[in-house]
Amino acid sequence: MSAVTHSHKTDFDALGFTLVEDVIPRDQLVALREDLKRLWKRAKNKDIASVRVYEDFPYFLGGVNVAGVEDPFVHTPMLAAWMPSSGLDQILADLTGWRGAELELARVHMNDRFKYQGFWHRDAKVEKANSSVVAVIYFEDEEGFRITPSRNKYSAADLELGDDMQKRHFQGPLQGEHIVTAPAGSVFFMKSYLLHRGYNNKPRLHLHTRFIEAPVTNAAGWAQYRNPVSPYDFGASKPAARLRRLASYCIPRKDRSSLFQA
Repeated sequence: MSAVTHSHKTDFDALGFTLVEDVIPRDQLVALREDLKRLWKRAKNKDIASVRVYEDFPYFLGGVNVAGVEDPFVHTPMLAAWMPSSGLDQILADLTGWRGAELELARVHMNDRFKYQGFWHRDAKVEKANSSVVAVIYFEDEEGFRITPSRNKYSAADLELGDDMQKRHFQGPLQGEHIVTAPAGSVFFMKSYLLHRGYNNKPRLHLHTRFIEAPVTNAAGWAQYRNPVSPYDFGASKPAARLRRLASYCIPRKDRSSLFQA
């Protein structure tokens, strides 16, 4: 039986997004979570070069503040083995009606002590409104992700408000925004052009993927996905600059979280 219900399909058609729970069985979830936590420790220890890093977090407070690991299948065989059998191919087909799906991007997002509050942005242009879908796979409980639905004036494909908001690097609340609460083991599907922003006040651990419509689905090939990423230069920024950013994040201000957890 498909994991997609009538309610999921209705929400996806009307809003442009939906949350499908219990996609990952409990035993697999525990194993994958532990495997990804080991990956995170390796990234913090600079054992992995294909990472994203928050420079605001100084290295002397627990190592590199890793924002994400690019192309994680290379570094986590367990995740690579799970991906083709995850059932995402069938869920995507049921939600979108596509003939097939190709994996375009994969990135593990993670952090521990850092409060993250991103800017409003789109992951794809509105021209790809019906042919690009993001799937966020949660390995920890997370809450706070903000998104505006497809009929909202900021996400509407026939208006430029979303593009203007993205250019402004705005972090504040928007009229009609939805706040997503996702339990571990669930997957949040959204059309990539929708205006959204990350937001979390607790540790996060999820796999961010983006799929595009394709003639056929080759789920077995998803784990062989490769994204040519330049290695992160751990010595590129200066300690003084990192300290200035740290001081900025430690001062609570409107529409922006401070660095440390409450």
